[in-house]
Amino acid sequence: SRDVVFAGRNYITYHASTSGQKTLRLPHPADVIEVYENKTYAQNATEFSFDAYLGETKMFRIIEK
Repeated sequence: SRDVVFAGRNYITYHASTSGQKTLRLPHPADVIEVYENKTYAQNATEFSFDAYLGETKMFRIIEK
């Protein structure tokens, strides 16, 4: 979908080039918290999904287990 993803050890920033449901996979189980919303998207997970709108940016904090 040509979305833009920047990933580091503890953060993933995701910019949506299209609207719809997005799924990200992690290399290790982790808790995932969206920084701007302060909302938990996953706990002890290796994969999580979220809805994004065209042009929306989300930043996730990754807390490895």
